[in-house]
Amino acid sequence: MMEAQYQRSLREAEAAKQRSFTKMNQTISRYNSANKYPNNIINGWHRVTSMNNYDFCDERLVYVVNNKITKYYVDRESRTVIFSTTIYKAKSNIRLKHTDGSTSEILDIYFIESILDPSSKAGSPY
Repeated sequence: MMEAQYQRSLREAEAAKQRSFTKMNQTISRYNSANKYPNNIINGWHRVTSMNNYDFCDERLVYVVNNKITKYYVDRESRTVIFSTTIYKAKSNIRLKHTDGSTSEILDIYFIESILDPSSKAGSPY
């Protein structure tokens, strides 16, 4: 019984990794196919794609001030942004502090919705 549960959890983990890999490829393809990118991302909330380029890729909500990410939300919970590059060509890199005090690897952030519509904004997570 324990072996079957273990094998099932391995299969589920592999399937989740494969879904993330597929999302990464789709996001990078969409990003690279753009004809032009906004010079600046307007201040406010934005829905973005966040990835680490090997096993994590998901939609997140970020807050932008002066073309930099200042807030990052995961399931309505804020993570502290400890490093953020200036957004360039609708892309940025950030590092987060997790709730347990550890820090994340550097994440790539893609503003795909802003490429499609530079005036787009998302609603607040509050």
